[in-house]
Amino acid sequence: MAEAQETGIHWFGEVDMNERSGLPGADYPSYYFDPQIRDLENEVRSMERQIEDGVYTGKDLRNFKERYQQRKARLDQILASKPVLEGPIKDKVKKARKDLGQLIRESMFTYSSMNRMTDDPQIEANRMEGPCIEIKDPVVAEFVQQRGFRITRGKISRNAACVIHKVMGKVLGEEILDIEELRGPDRDTRGRKTF
Repeated sequence: MAEAQETGIHWFGEVDMNERSGLPGADYPSYYFDPQIRDLENEVRSMERQIEDGVYTGKDLRNFKERYQQRKARLDQILASKPVLEGPIKDKVKKARKDLGQLIRESMFTYSSMNRMTDDPQIEANRMEGPCIEIKDPVVAEFVQQRGFRITRGKISRNAACVIHKVMGKVLGEEILDIEELRGPDRDTRGRKTF
């Protein structure tokens, strides 16, 4: 297992943390979810217009402004929590993601074997939930440490590896975050794709 390397990347912001455990309350950071961020942005803009248009007065206005400040602060926290990667750190994350993607791919059955149901579903379930992806990269190890994923004999589950792969892709600005894109095509004995 690779040792965590201090890159200075904070994959999770204060807005994501559970106060009791000191760990993130969910696998994915808040900045990962574009639709929810858009909804919150629209809500904040709508509230700003209502304040400008004088929809509320007196005590109602004070209460509304307080709610507006809370929603705006949450939006600002979420947006500020997304890491900005540059230079050699960005290159390290790209490499870590690429290598992790290869390990995930190797742990997945091919499309046709899944469709033909020739593979043991218990093996697939074990790979999803059990330790099967070795932590080889220090950047991945740092993410695992920050998230608090369970490590067994230097390995994490494929589900945990998929979360890391997708979050890294989000921060890198990748368009496609679907893990199914990693699933290998079937190949014949000469290495040619068969579908």
